[in-house]
Amino acid sequence: MKSIKNIFVFIIIPIAIISLVIFNANYQAKIYSKQISGVDITQMKADYRINQKEYTVRKGDLITVPVEVTNEGNMTWLAHSEKPINLSYHIYNEEKEEYEYDGARTAISVTVRPKESAAINTKVQVPVEEGIYYVEFDMVYEGVAWFSEKGSKTESIKLEVR
Repeated sequence: MKSIKNIFVFIIIPIAIISLVIFNANYQAKIYSKQISGVDITQMKADYRINQKEYTVRKGDLITVPVEVTNEGNMTWLAHSEKPINLSYHIYNEEKEEYEYDGARTAISVTVRPKESAAINTKVQVPVEEGIYYVEFDMVYEGVAWFSEKGSKTESIKLEVR
């Protein structure tokens, strides 16, 4: 009887405790991988509508591109925040190689709740070299992540730079 008690106390219980610790660690890792700064990153979703898809522009110009952005996640985008959500862009050349990844930011001027949209006149700095470029619009939660890095869609326009 004493040997059964010893097996239970020194083998079964420690194995059960270790199993629970491992299970809890895996569970916490899954939760943490979905959260950054208290925000569930799976909720960083946006949809874009751009009426004009092609522009012919002069090199080095600053242009305005009207973009309607819809909040497709469950997180409200606050107009004024310490960590704002802005509309930005990435630029790729004709061969789809990265030209500029970290484009200028355009702040959202209104709070955008889930399923609501905002019209944003986005400022885009045109490349200084002639050629064909693609501007990919992407929301960015400053200090956290680009929405596209978390699975959100992007939308692109074509620039012919002269």
